[in-house]
Amino acid sequence: MPRPRWMPHRRGSLSEVHRSGPSTLVPDGGVWSTRTGRHDRDLGDGVSHPIKVLLADESETVRLLLSALLRDDGRFEVVGEVATAAAVLERCDDVDLVVVDLVLADTDAFSLIDEVRTRRPGLPVVVYAEVDPPYLRNEAESRGASAFFTHATDPTLVLDGFAAATTAR
Repeated sequence: MPRPRWMPHRRGSLSEVHRSGPSTLVPDGGVWSTRTGRHDRDLGDGVSHPIKVLLADESETVRLLLSALLRDDGRFEVVGEVATAAAVLERCDDVDLVVVDLVLADTDAFSLIDEVRTRRPGLPVVVYAEVDPPYLRNEAESRGASAFFTHATDPTLVLDGFAAATTAR
């Protein structure tokens, strides 16, 4: 019997890391269109807006691949791809979501999460990492990360988790 789409098949899936669990992702402050299958933000102007994402990863390859995945999904607009925490802090005022690797060129994800929480307390920060040791996942959660995913997580769960993180503020 095939698993339902929301059911986790490995560590790091949405139901393990997102506080809202595996329930239907109904955005708060946005519209989930069953017609288009997209999540769009409604800023009160009657126009749907994509979720603005800032990607932070040391690896240009990871940034390019994740950027392509987000663009192809249609719910997201990648507004920047950076390799340093300093660049994230310069650009975090105009985004809806920051996606960060555990290690950046100038610091780690934990220090960056702390700094983002100081500057923009409601801004969701999602850790998207290659490795998944429990102590790192726990540390990210204790610092206020909205979610933690690994590169091995099903891309559909990652994309849904990114969208859900923007609604759990």
